[in-house]
Amino acid sequence: MSLFAAFSEWLEQLDRTRNQRLSILQVERELQAAKLLVLESKHAAIRSMEERCLRLERSLASQSLKISTLESKIAALDAEYDNNVQRLR
Repeated sequence: MSLFAAFSEWLEQLDRTRNQRLSILQVERELQAAKLLVLESKHAAIRSMEERCLRLERSLASQSLKISTLESKIAALDAEYDNNVQRLR
């Protein structure tokens, strides 16, 4: 094999290796892009769940306040009833 042929073969091998590496790099970029889309989707789902939790917590706090208010009214009515019973005796 002549020196020129050996050199040409070496250059072709370098070119094939380079093309393979570029191909692998492109696939890795596409994989990273796909992973990023999945990550963004999961992040959006987490944000949505957090917002739902906040709405539920607000609703729970509001209902707890209503319950406390009603309990106070019941206690006041009980006291008024007891007072009226005492007066009638």
